[in-house]
Amino acid sequence: MSRRALLLVALLTLFVLLPPALRGPVQAVVELTCLALCVLHLRARPELHRSCVVVLLAGVTITVLGDAAFFLAPLVGRKVPYDVGDLVLVVGYAVIAAGTLGIARLVSRTARRSSWLDAGIFGLGTVAPVLVFLVLPDAQRLLGWSTLLTAAYAASLVLLGTALARLLLTRTDDPTAVVLLGLAGSMTIATDFVVAVLGTGSRLQPGAQVPWLLCYLVLTAAVRHPSFVAMFARPSSRTNLRRSVRLLSAGLVVPPGSLVLALVLGYRHVWAIAGVALVVSLLAAQRLQALVVHVERQNVELGDLARSDELTGLPNRRSWNHELPRACAEADATGSGIAFAMLDLDRFKDYNDSFGHQAGDDLLRATARRWQAALRPGEFLARYGGEEFVLLLRGVDVATAAERVETLRRLVAEPATASAGFAMWRPGADPAWALARADRALYRAKGAGRDRTVAADRLAPVRATCEDLVSDRPSREASYP
Repeated sequence: MSRRALLLVALLTLFVLLPPALRGPVQAVVELTCLALCVLHLRARPELHRSCVVVLLAGVTITVLGDAAFFLAPLVGRKVPYDVGDLVLVVGYAVIAAGTLGIARLVSRTARRSSWLDAGIFGLGTVAPVLVFLVLPDAQRLLGWSTLLTAAYAASLVLLGTALARLLLTRTDDPTAVVLLGLAGSMTIATDFVVAVLGTGSRLQPGAQVPWLLCYLVLTAAVRHPSFVAMFARPSSRTNLRRSVRLLSAGLVVPPGSLVLALVLGYRHVWAIAGVALVVSLLAAQRLQALVVHVERQNVELGDLARSDELTGLPNRRSWNHELPRACAEADATGSGIAFAMLDLDRFKDYNDSFGHQAGDDLLRATARRWQAALRPGEFLARYGGEEFVLLLRGVDVATAAERVETLRRLVAEPATASAGFAMWRPGADPAWALARADRALYRAKGAGRDRTVAADRLAPVRATCEDLVSDRPSREASYP
């Protein structure tokens, strides 16, 4: 345990050992000190001069001043009624919730609406204990100020919990400040809920005062932490899917947990929990299914990106290495022939040197679009490296292969020309050898003056199998001689 943690434990222990008459004033002084530290930090950091941060600290100020009045009034022979203190907390929590929602919206400007839905489902789950333990027992009495105040107090706790849940779903580079804010808010809500259930007299007990002190200390640490400033400087467009799942799971657990507790303590109105649990279960199940579909879609997209060439959008060399054994297996099963072709843009290095790499990239993209648009079913084109492309033609003979390769070669984007070489492969032959023969045919096309298609002069020698026969020849970035 660090020295700071030991010091904190020691100070909290001393606080608990204080006489009851002193604990209240000491708590008020600590809360006021924390508020002052937050305000001074806000004044010293212009990047924090944002309306949502001001609203958040305004809400904290309201709650701190309410606590200070409650704890310090007895020193001058006055007493603040509990109803007045609760009203101040209701207003303070509503303002804090508004500031928290503003921060969440600001630091995740382009986040999907699903994050708000997840937070809303969690907030709906917290309605169950609030109804059963706070609102409905008090509503048994005649409708009056006390009942309305209890309902407003319960609503403020639910609103604050929903706002904190939305903030926790924000994905930041350094989540320290977000986690600390969530921790501070969670301790406040849990402590206030317990105090409300046990009675306002428990507010002066150490079990309630210590968590409240910790709440303000953690809040101060969150506001003064560097990550609090950083999350405004770099707004995120992502949400934390792992936290979404955890939050939805928590929303599912709260109603059943409240039901068990209500039965143990002899509370009535368990029907309210059952109703809330049913609605939350249906909404959470729908959202969890949507998250699963989202993750599966992302996996497919990542797989496509891993197998696609970033510049041209064509399949890359990894895709070629994956497709080649499949084509071999299909040809072995059907007894059909396959042609391998290699196409290369003529004098591409000179074009880059003359017009710049951006123009070269544009030429590659335009050529790739033309070739891809002209492909027939069963044909596979990939970028092999640099200005070099590979083509696979299924179920063709030499004449058909020559016609297809020449047709595609002539579609190269102006003002460039292209050279091509191709070789036939038949079941039982080595595809790597056939690809090497297509490469040599491409060399001959280059040597014969470029801008032409050359066929390999003979078939590849027969090998035993066609498994794992993918060429690992390094691609050439420079032009042919």
